[in-house]
Amino acid sequence: MRNYFFVLVLLITSAVMGQGKLNKAKDNINKSKSSASARSSKDKDNDDGGDGVSEDDVETFLHTLSYSYVGLFGYGEFTDLNIYPYYENAREGEYLSESVKEDTTGAYIFKDAKEVDFRLDASYFGGGAVNGVLTKVTLKPVYLVGVDVSYNYLYEDVIDETVKFEIFSAMANYYRVRTGKVTGYWGLGYTYVGRGVKAGGFAYQLGVGYFVKRPFSLSAIWKQSFLHNATINEFSTLGKYHYKRAAFYVGWKHHGLAGIPVNGAVAGIQYIIN
Repeated sequence: MRNYFFVLVLLITSAVMGQGKLNKAKDNINKSKSSASARSSKDKDNDDGGDGVSEDDVETFLHTLSYSYVGLFGYGEFTDLNIYPYYENAREGEYLSESVKEDTTGAYIFKDAKEVDFRLDASYFGGGAVNGVLTKVTLKPVYLVGVDVSYNYLYEDVIDETVKFEIFSAMANYYRVRTGKVTGYWGLGYTYVGRGVKAGGFAYQLGVGYFVKRPFSLSAIWKQSFLHNATINEFSTLGKYHYKRAAFYVGWKHHGLAGIPVNGAVAGIQYIIN
């Protein structure tokens, strides 16, 4: 009897463990899709028109918007882009902090600057049972705004299969802090999860880079995506070593996949094409 009980416990444990983290994350997202659809139908049936939005609500919203505008956007002062961090052994980061005054016009200009920034990222994530790769393309056509498109591929070996989890994101970024030592930005966009999920939704992100001293810098990025009633969270902290147009980095990354935590180390390279 004891042996039968042991075998039963072993089978149950194997079934639970065999599902893996990525399958659990997929199940959670798919369940959120079903519950969101059911809730939408129920709300539609119970909708009696309501009282709508009051004038006080509109006024409060407009006041909040006006006060937060400067905090979110600043005044957009012109700041030139560095060729690449620590260009010609200087201490600037992505933006230049020192300018030279022209004798003829009196305007301030930057030496050895560029108008467009274009870079590629590729990194490997090692989280024990769950591993993966990340590729990202970042384009900054002007000093103030930019876009990035990323593909995050995670995989996990379970009993008889390799479970795959794909995250596509496209973000539009506004660079709020632009100094020689610090770059800070926020972005809005869209995230789509494939591989048995096929769900997408709104996403936002916050990022900061601090250029400590040539040739090192630190950075952190937080991204949250909303897929029905589930969320996909990503947080990473990186230490970078800059060599001309390249940057080699290592760090730590957290994935919150619909409530399933996946943590691990990350290592990669970034290359500035322009």
